[in-house]
Amino acid sequence: MVKLGTTEMLILAITTSRFSSGAKYTASAITATFYKVNGAGDALEIDTSIGTSGVVTLSADTGSKTGFHTALQNVSAVTAKIYVVVYEATVDGVAAISIEFLDIDAERKKIADNLPVDISALALEETAQAIGSILVSSTYGLSALKDLLEAIDTSTELQARFTEIKGTNWTNETLKAIKDLVGSGPVTVALPAMQAGVSASYITQGAHVKIKRGDGYIYTAQIAGDWSAWTGHCGAKINEDDATYAVGPIASGAGVYDAATNTTLFSVPFTATHTATAYRKLYAEIELNKTGSDPYTPLEFFLTIKQDIVRD
Repeated sequence: MVKLGTTEMLILAITTSRFSSGAKYTASAITATFYKVNGAGDALEIDTSIGTSGVVTLSADTGSKTGFHTALQNVSAVTAKIYVVVYEATVDGVAAISIEFLDIDAERKKIADNLPVDISALALEETAQAIGSILVSSTYGLSALKDLLEAIDTSTELQARFTEIKGTNWTNETLKAIKDLVGSGPVTVALPAMQAGVSASYITQGAHVKIKRGDGYIYTAQIAGDWSAWTGHCGAKINEDDATYAVGPIASGAGVYDAATNTTLFSVPFTATHTATAYRKLYAEIELNKTGSDPYTPLEFFLTIKQDIVRD
């Protein structure tokens, strides 16, 4: 508030901006309505002695200050001490509202004491300008946030990290494809049952299988994919490049396909090794055969046949 001679003038100043972008934008209409405590002291009412029936219309700046609206209001004759000022504006078709509290006595005392005038409407303007400057900042405003989100979407650095996570030979696999393959619940792998005291176990790529000569071991090979139309056998060579087996071939019969895990199981009985010589670390393999197709070797491992110790 300022005092011009004997006239007390209240300065109203408001800035407006677009809600969507935060950019300064002139309101198509902006008003300030003054509320005071009624005579009974139990409610607020509009002070019709101010402006037009309690409403002051702010005008847009005709200069270069886009979104800057002001008004001067004579408050010399007002008797209320505290006001609630309600600002209503329409900006780019969007209606907005805000309030401030105005202490007339405090403003008059500042003038009387020749103190710097802290007009709340101007304080509101400064706050709005500060917020507006943050929103339109190219460093940390809405535009910067948009650029960051777009950078995340197209970042070559992130693409390199995703490639690193996926690993080599990744083609069209997705997390959904993996989920569909695994299924909605836990994966259950049916292990071969113990049959008449015969031991059972799994053969894996590169494993070292050790058995006693002639003992009743049945091993299972689990091959990815559907190989149920193929028959399998197991053989072992002394040297990796040998053309004949030193042990086997041991027939494993037709494979059993499990659609839940998309694997085919082949059982390899080592019960016929009672006539085999004891060997250390043979080169063993599972080979699959099908009429009209070349043999396929999905699994290679090491096989040691240990000599039994015979006691009387």
